[in-house]
Amino acid sequence: MATAQFVASEFATWDGRRRDARVPIGRVAIVRDGGEPVEVRLLDLTRDGCRIESDQLLGEGSVLRLGIAGIGPVDAIVRWSGEDSYGCEFTLPLPDGAVTAAVACNVASLPIERAIELRRPAVAKWSRPARFALIGAIMLGPWVAIGALALVALR
Repeated sequence: MATAQFVASEFATWDGRRRDARVPIGRVAIVRDGGEPVEVRLLDLTRDGCRIESDQLLGEGSVLRLGIAGIGPVDAIVRWSGEDSYGCEFTLPLPDGAVTAAVACNVASLPIERAIELRRPAVAKWSRPARFALIGAIMLGPWVAIGALALVALR
């Protein structure tokens, strides 16, 4: 955990307008503003707010619910908008350690085809009767060999 705190403070930038320094995140977050969930890019984060990049139009004053990996759902208000980025202020400041948790959270998004590939077993699984037959043959095999040796020795 100490390493994550070091990383967060190492990459943080200070602009003098905030209580806390901005920490670059650069990962996907989920926005819910009453409609369907939309993926946005979380550019940076402080305890009091964040900057997101989105193709969806968000109006200043809009209330959003952001899903941030390592933190969870957070309510925010859009305070300003740029060309394709928006500044959001959280309705409640994040708890201590939340920004570090977001930085330390090891999240990677995979294309859906790759995610499905990863779920498939590498080797085909045998059916239950076939497994029982194999186990039975393995257990019975040595006894058959011992019996055959005993018959040969008795002749």
